[in-house]
Amino acid sequence: MSYLIQFKSSQSSSSFVTDKKSKDQRLDFSMINNMLGVILGLTGVAVGIQLNNKLQPHIPGHQGIGILIFVLSILQVLAFFVRTDKDSKYRKYWNLYHSWMGIALFFGAVNIVSGMHYEGAGQGWKIGYGFVLGSTMLACIILETLLRLKKLDEPTLCLSERLDT
Repeated sequence: MSYLIQFKSSQSSSSFVTDKKSKDQRLDFSMINNMLGVILGLTGVAVGIQLNNKLQPHIPGHQGIGILIFVLSILQVLAFFVRTDKDSKYRKYWNLYHSWMGIALFFGAVNIVSGMHYEGAGQGWKIGYGFVLGSTMLACIILETLLRLKKLDEPTLCLSERLDT
């Protein structure tokens, strides 16, 4: 969950930066955010392994989703090392990869819910988690909407103007 919140905050806030110095700072912020998320994810994996060894539960769905989330988070961070130049013809594929790996981390929220179900968490935990998840989703929806509106305001060039530049 912490990785999901960190990813969406860095992804959404980075879309509104326009000048080069701020873009460099945004990239640094995003990288630090992703690395912090991986460290927290590794901590979660270590705690999960300890709990699994101590309690010996049989919850393959929860464990499988946890492994999937861990692999996707590593792939998300690895995207930094295979990042293409903005002028590269492969840039659109990199953007798709980077975005979908982050969006796929939504499984983290599903895994927390399944963990609460298996553990029989109390009503307070469920309400608290629902509030945090709902607030995060609302912030993401607002930021994505603002991003889409901003893109609508940008002038677009017709094909002949693009070829002339």
